[in-house]
Amino acid sequence: MGKPHTVGSIQSYVNDLFAEHSAEFFDVSFLRIQDKSGNLMALRDNPVQRKIQAAVDRQQAAGKPVRIKIPKARRHGVSTKVQALFFRDSVYRRNLNYLTVCHDLESSGNMRAMFERFYSNFERKKPLMTKVTPKTWRFKATDSSYLIDTASELDTGRSFTIHRLHLSEVGFYSDPETLMTGLLRSVDKNPNTIIIAESTANGMGGWWYDFIYRDNDYECLFFPWFEDAGNSERFSNDAERTKLESTLDRTEQVLVDQFKLTAEQLNWRRHEIENGFNGNEDKFRQEYPATLDESFLTSGRPYFPVTIVRENLVRAEKLTGVKGFFEFDKAGVSFTEDRFGIWTIFEFPQAGYGYRYVTGSDSAEGKMINETHKDPDNSVCVVLDRITGKEVAQFCGRIDTDVFGNEIYKASRFYDSACDCVERNSSGIAVIDFLKNKEEVYLYRREALGKTEDGETIEYGFQTNTASRDSLLSELRTRTRQRSFHSDNLETWREFSTFVYDEKGKAQGQKGCHDDRVFGCALAIEATVQANEVQPLERPEVKTFPAYDADIPRQKTAATDYASF
Repeated sequence: MGKPHTVGSIQSYVNDLFAEHSAEFFDVSFLRIQDKSGNLMALRDNPVQRKIQAAVDRQQAAGKPVRIKIPKARRHGVSTKVQALFFRDSVYRRNLNYLTVCHDLESSGNMRAMFERFYSNFERKKPLMTKVTPKTWRFKATDSSYLIDTASELDTGRSFTIHRLHLSEVGFYSDPETLMTGLLRSVDKNPNTIIIAESTANGMGGWWYDFIYRDNDYECLFFPWFEDAGNSERFSNDAERTKLESTLDRTEQVLVDQFKLTAEQLNWRRHEIENGFNGNEDKFRQEYPATLDESFLTSGRPYFPVTIVRENLVRAEKLTGVKGFFEFDKAGVSFTEDRFGIWTIFEFPQAGYGYRYVTGSDSAEGKMINETHKDPDNSVCVVLDRITGKEVAQFCGRIDTDVFGNEIYKASRFYDSACDCVERNSSGIAVIDFLKNKEEVYLYRREALGKTEDGETIEYGFQTNTASRDSLLSELRTRTRQRSFHSDNLETWREFSTFVYDEKGKAQGQKGCHDDRVFGCALAIEATVQANEVQPLERPEVKTFPAYDADIPRQKTAATDYASF
């Protein structure tokens, strides 16, 4: 006859039963985490952590392998929750291999410390664990293993069989394209597997950005900063609340209208921007985004003003241009609409002024933008309205230099261009040679210091070097900031959003992204420097006589030229 059950033993049995079937109960009852003061405390799932658990439960209940991608803000406890999920499975499940991949040594060290803290403070029955290496643990009784490593040190040549994969801060892996090619295929598609990939944003473009926006089998969970209940600050008195509510700026009003934020949440936001980010709102948005697009747009080191680029991205999403072809005819050049056309027009030539437009062209050199994305550069021609500062037409594609030169020529004639500025790179010289002898083409030029190879003293095109490149881009950025450059072209603003400073401080397209449209716009603005003055065209004015004036003949209208009026 066994020992009689005590109240304590029965309670312990009930707790174990609940913990095996409720992850949230398991977390708060058995797991310990470290607070900011270094004290141990129970892991109480916050709203974000509960949503992650709900997604896991939902997919498992549907008999599917768990696949989740999480573009996140700071301090939501996403990594903590994933590690808690994995630790719980290590207690109750058998024959599983766990892998967590971190972006750097410090993060992997913190992740290992968290896992060891879970284990050492777990007071229930647990499988005996041995540390095989500084990175690997082995559970003998359950025949499972656990590895926590960095993306740069992970031995991708090994034959992995993974059942639980946690990819932490994927956006900051040094070479995610190569790593993921083999790693994701190491996890079988059976329902007994879990892959959770999470990261704060690291600029638009790149593997993580593409992975988030790609329509794949992963459920995307985005958590804005205001889903954290701690991101709220009470007012000291009613006067403070009234002051905030009467001084809402445009961004704050949008947050109220779109997300129904409280005054206390906006109060926290203001204090955090001022005290945590020294007044830098863009830095705040990077760490605490309100929307998925904002998280990517404000991260990295953007070259163009983020707020303006964001506004134009949202606006341009609703706008479309007219696609078609420029063609020579008896009258000169005409435009034929065609949905497969190579030109996109956002505004046709406006009457009333001569020499109103200029063009800027960046000829592709055929280089691959990186070893992983073998995506050649595009040739781009931008037509700019000098009066409004608006990009009115654009060609972007990959064609031979002589064909590209002919397209520039047709656009120049169609818009009666006052100046055509072509970048003088290796392939650009061939484009310039095609254009310089064409009638009614005024090419951007500079005086050559000595005679050129063909004996001319004029050098056509914009010569790019370190100094001229910085000046060219700076003028485009200034006009963007002053809102004197405009465009309805979504693709142009997308390239603006991925144009960043690299680790050496050079402004260029982010890895995996193009920047040809950026330079096309900058060259079009440079063309305005040498362009002929905008000329108002003379046109007759219609003069109307009042019917009630008896001294004026009963003629109703008379055409009078400006010069004689």
